[in-house]
Amino acid sequence: MRLLKPNAVLVFGVVVLSSAAFQLVTTARVGLQPDRSYILPNGQQITPAGTHIEVADRPLGMAFSPDGQLLAVVTGSSFAPAQIHLVDVNARAIVQSIGIGDSFVGVAFSSDGGQLYVGGGTDNDVKVYRRQASGSFAAAGSIISITNSEPSGLSIDRSGATLYVALNIRHSVAIVDIQARTFKEVPVGVFPYTTAVTRDGAKVYVSNWGGRRVRPGDKTDGFQPVVVDPQTGIASTGTISVLDPTTRTVVNNIDVGLHPSGMALSPDGRRLYVVNANSDTVSVIRTLDDSVEKTIDVKLFAGAPLGSAPDALAVSPDGKRLYVANAANNAVAVVEPDNPGNPVRGFIPTGWFPTAVALSPSGNTLYVASGYGFGSVANQGKAGRSFQDRAGVISILAVPDDAALAVYTRQVLLNSYPPQAQSKAISRRRPSSPRGSFDPSRIKHVFYIIKENRTYDQVLGDLAQGNGQPSLVQFGRNVTPNHHALAERFVLLDNFYAAGDQSALGHQWCDEAYANDYVHKYGNARNDFAGSNPMAYAPTGFLWDHVRNHGMTVRMYGEFAATNMTPGSSTWTDVYNSWKNATGSVSVQSSTRVAGVRDILAPRYAGFEMRVADQSRVEEFLKEFRQFEQSGNLPNLVIMLLPADHTNGTTPGYPTPRAMVADNDLALGRIVEAISKSRYWPETTIFVTEDDAQAGTDHVDGHRTVGLVVSPYVRHGTVNSTLYTTINMFRTIELILGLPPLNQFDLSAAPMTSLFAAAPDLSVYTALPNQIPLDEMNPPIAGLRGLERRLALASMRMDFSRPDAAPEDLLNRAIWHSVKGYKTPYPGRGEDEERRPGR
Repeated sequence: MRLLKPNAVLVFGVVVLSSAAFQLVTTARVGLQPDRSYILPNGQQITPAGTHIEVADRPLGMAFSPDGQLLAVVTGSSFAPAQIHLVDVNARAIVQSIGIGDSFVGVAFSSDGGQLYVGGGTDNDVKVYRRQASGSFAAAGSIISITNSEPSGLSIDRSGATLYVALNIRHSVAIVDIQARTFKEVPVGVFPYTTAVTRDGAKVYVSNWGGRRVRPGDKTDGFQPVVVDPQTGIASTGTISVLDPTTRTVVNNIDVGLHPSGMALSPDGRRLYVVNANSDTVSVIRTLDDSVEKTIDVKLFAGAPLGSAPDALAVSPDGKRLYVANAANNAVAVVEPDNPGNPVRGFIPTGWFPTAVALSPSGNTLYVASGYGFGSVANQGKAGRSFQDRAGVISILAVPDDAALAVYTRQVLLNSYPPQAQSKAISRRRPSSPRGSFDPSRIKHVFYIIKENRTYDQVLGDLAQGNGQPSLVQFGRNVTPNHHALAERFVLLDNFYAAGDQSALGHQWCDEAYANDYVHKYGNARNDFAGSNPMAYAPTGFLWDHVRNHGMTVRMYGEFAATNMTPGSSTWTDVYNSWKNATGSVSVQSSTRVAGVRDILAPRYAGFEMRVADQSRVEEFLKEFRQFEQSGNLPNLVIMLLPADHTNGTTPGYPTPRAMVADNDLALGRIVEAISKSRYWPETTIFVTEDDAQAGTDHVDGHRTVGLVVSPYVRHGTVNSTLYTTINMFRTIELILGLPPLNQFDLSAAPMTSLFAAAPDLSVYTALPNQIPLDEMNPPIAGLRGLERRLALASMRMDFSRPDAAPEDLLNRAIWHSVKGYKTPYPGRGEDEERRPGR
């Protein structure tokens, strides 16, 4: 453990807190706390150092003007357009904000400070902004525009004549003549992230986020040009390409850790520092011969598992220290690369998921961009809270001396390892509950059901015994009788949160208890939903890999699966009638890109395909479950996607939102009924979660969601208000199956042992029938007027081929009004926006 000295008490390398602090954390709600700290929906606590400036969501890149007076901050587009913010560093205030469409991490000033260049992301250009006589900047067109390139990080040579741009999805670099506005494209590695040019201009380094190019004999997923581990399908290389600007060729490739991203040259130019976000390391490269001099582990403590995600860094003017953004630790690691002992000297607390770091020219002031700010803590005065209620944050603080750094370090450890994780030994400890000692080894089978996109208040906010807001209920007891009955009969979790915002994040948290830097920076922007890009996966693997690596069995239903139907033109009604009438007129075939899933995937269980009702999915599951009953070989872990509660908004030709949620509810009830009436019930626990809660509002936080735990061992008829998240659920599954943690997140997460009792209640469950017709259809466009028509037309234009591709705010409004009526105001920010023409 680093720089704790005398204040922290450690057991097995993890901080121990007092019982009073433990009580505070376990009973708190997500958001701002009385002590001015914040608790995040992934269970972490943050205490950001410094003073703070709010910017648009997800700041990803920062650059100083040559005179050091302005800091340019560029944000990526997520639920709002990207912006450039220009910060006056003396006033510590934003002096100009410019909407720019889209961007990513690239931003740089010209050598005279008169122009600003920005990598345009999905706009496929490099944008130029020119300083005006007033001192403000104005758009001056694009210096280059390249189809399907998504320009990312960039750098300018010392002469100011040449710009080097990472063309992220073209797997190349553009060498741009700034004056002539022409360029030469040079192939490099896979998904280049950024560039760094040496002071003499003799070399340009390119960080290849996805590693080296595919060679004969390498394995890929068949879709992305990323070299993967043949067993798991996870990206397995990381490289730096070395470009000779004179010959415009790659002269060397350097192997480094996984997900090399941010880079910085030492002031003397002798070293290049590279952060490897999927390896938790910094590579130190000698620029003389391009060899890796050393690799520095920047995790929070020695021997820690994966989970720090260093994604950016800055070098002090004297070259003695590095400031490394440990994004997943919500901290900046202070590193002395030449320290002969421990190079990591301490940590500075930041906001949620720092994405960029900059030092003032003097080296005395540190600037940290936190991509997710302080969490969803804006919009406090509104009745309904959304995950969108957040802003990015730039934190400004004096570079700490050793004494201040020691205090900061202790706080970072307390933030990252809450008192539930009092020791690493928790992975093997038998928990206790108020009703006696619960032995998890009595449970042999776990069902893990992942649904799509509901908040707690949307479904269970009408339960008086829980912390609900009835006015926000959209799918109450008449729509979800089984959800209500299961929550009341077993345990109502009214303080349970989804760790992710959207499906790209949500499914990674559900399946890995982790979401890496790639997913946090892109979200759903690249169709990288469940199982579609090896860049989104952590090298530690998935829950199913974890289980199988420990000699147990798994069956997958729909998760990480693509679905083909025959006939391909089948409508929702066609598929529904095929199930209802048992005609088999529509057939389903599922497949997966992920190597570790291929031999455990149920081939006829539909993945995320909204033309398939959840009743069809349940029917396919029950066929196999009956076989498991007969043969006695039910797998240890069953993972099941149950996505119909996502809905298709008010798209004509699909059921109404409440009918699709009712379908989802009945499917869940039927699954629980079948399991509870089976031979396996006495040794089974069923865990149910939404992958995220983005499709609605909640009066506590936009991440609070529906979580259910169903088992003979659950303390029946209770309400549990302990702060639990997706990660706690994941950790509980590991504990039951006897598995150690995979990463720093499930290491620190407490298992949900307070839910369980020592003695089982073996009474069975009978599913409640649906009260809403499952084929209650959205009305056709003809005859619709006003807002109802506009939202139906908007729903028709939405992409429902994958989770969360539809614009969530507009979809949420369509769902709200379909249930609540078109004159009932939407309970989020900007309630009147939908009244504007064109909405």
